[in-house]
Amino acid sequence: MGINNWTVRTSQIHSGRKGLSNRNGYLMGQNRKAHAGTTIVKLGGSHMAILDAHSDRQQQRRDDGLRGGGVRNLATEFSLTLPAMYGHPSPEQWKEAIQPVLKAIGKELGVNPKTVAKHCVAVLHDEHKSGKASHVHLMVSNIMDGTYHKKLTRKDCTAKVKKAHNVGVLKAMGIDWRKHEPEETGVGHKDIWLIRKERALEKEAKASVDHKRASEHFDYANERGRAVNKAIDKNIDIAKQANEEGRKLKKVGKVLKSYARNLKKWFESQDEKEELKLAKKMQKQVNDVVDYGHDDFTDFDDITKEAEKKKRRSTNVSIPKPKPPGM
Repeated sequence: MGINNWTVRTSQIHSGRKGLSNRNGYLMGQNRKAHAGTTIVKLGGSHMAILDAHSDRQQQRRDDGLRGGGVRNLATEFSLTLPAMYGHPSPEQWKEAIQPVLKAIGKELGVNPKTVAKHCVAVLHDEHKSGKASHVHLMVSNIMDGTYHKKLTRKDCTAKVKKAHNVGVLKAMGIDWRKHEPEETGVGHKDIWLIRKERALEKEAKASVDHKRASEHFDYANERGRAVNKAIDKNIDIAKQANEEGRKLKKVGKVLKSYARNLKKWFESQDEKEELKLAKKMQKQVNDVVDYGHDDFTDFDDITKEAEKKKRRSTNVSIPKPKPPGM
């Protein structure tokens, strides 16, 4: 039966120098939880060579008076895997297996394979204790000899690496990808059509559960949204009411100031016609205060009574007095 290629996963190492150092620390981190049961072996190379290549390029560009052109992805990582059913090759076998990969990369980029080897890091994650598939992480610098190699990041290069990985595994370990039969775990004696049907039913059941959860989350979000909107509307109403009360008080204060001025003129007037005119104005102001909803007239009454009592001459024109609504 066979397969086209052994599994190779490709990724870019982002975030510049810090990102590369962090990734190298992770790959070499024997005490990390993710590496429980993993034996880590460095097969060769140093991430410092990748950092140095980046620094050299930066300095060369400064010397040439060039600006910009900063590189954030300093390296491309290839994860070269071999199924666990074939056991766990030795570090020496893996070192031999990656040589065709380095040659393929050099040919694709037009760079000497020895230069590629000097600008990469190879780390073996041996999984013989965990039972998972052993694999090699190969970090290759995107910058070599002062040049940023865009080709290294493209799918064509990954395809060449896959072919080279096939050849390397065959030469170093004697395992032929063309004769590989993928394992069907937990299948037993079931027919393939039954297996496919069961898997389809499992996917359908999972999709139904996911849909139900999504609906519950949606309903909860809607309920919370309605509660929040209700609270917002209530606060808006309270704010509007407070603003309205503030406007009324401002209007009442303005009217009362005007009333006090007219009362002063009435108190000092010696002309009955002028007093009548002022009384009419004050009557309107009194009505305005009542309309605004003001209902505390104690100070109002005391002032008007005192004014009538002390007026310098007798008059037939009385001062209008406010009356609370309903009286």
